[in-house]
Amino acid sequence: MQMTGKYQSAYLRISAPSTNGQSNGTSGEDTIHFPFNPKEFTVERTAEWRVKPSKKASMPEFTGTKPGAVTLEMFLDASDGGDVTGLVKKLFNCVSPDPKTTRNKPSPPFVSFGWGSSVYLEKAIVKSVSVKYTRFRADGTPIRAIATVHLEELRPAQPGQNPTSGSLEGMMSRTVASGDTLPSIAYQELGSADLWRPIARINGIADPLRIRPGCRLIIPSPTTASRI
Repeated sequence: MQMTGKYQSAYLRISAPSTNGQSNGTSGEDTIHFPFNPKEFTVERTAEWRVKPSKKASMPEFTGTKPGAVTLEMFLDASDGGDVTGLVKKLFNCVSPDPKTTRNKPSPPFVSFGWGSSVYLEKAIVKSVSVKYTRFRADGTPIRAIATVHLEELRPAQPGQNPTSGSLEGMMSRTVASGDTLPSIAYQELGSADLWRPIARINGIADPLRIRPGCRLIIPSPTTASRI
């Protein structure tokens, strides 16, 4: 493939979340520049459609879109000196709650992925990191690795999406995925990580750190949440 223009490296920009679910700006940012630009990566966008049982053919009903996702590989090489453990540690830290939020409102760091002038995910969380070490020094120090990183977009819920019939005003439901936290769910569905407490109350969750993947949560609307 022919490359034109000035060389620019792909990057992951990591920002610490604030209490209102927004980025803290440049003061808390750390940028990981790819040592080698990816040869490829996958961008995923998914729509949800619901088909009602009917004897006659009927058009599917659009119920919303899922958060965008990016899956990419990072080739890490420190053959000329040092090792890859520092960079691997930064990636693994992205799947844990930001240390400043663990006491009251556990929330993951926000990550953006871009390359040159293109930003493929402006605000996302790291859902998973898998590292394959491929070369070592004689003492076992890893000096080469391939990291597979899966990112999922953070975005406020669309008004009126996925209403649960027979429930309170604007009530929705959400299945917990691996890596989800109540603050991250609150941000994605209600637009603010601070609204995790109403979700906990309406679902009878005593410990917000223990939500099991696969369980289904009732999500109140922002208006309802402010009254709970």
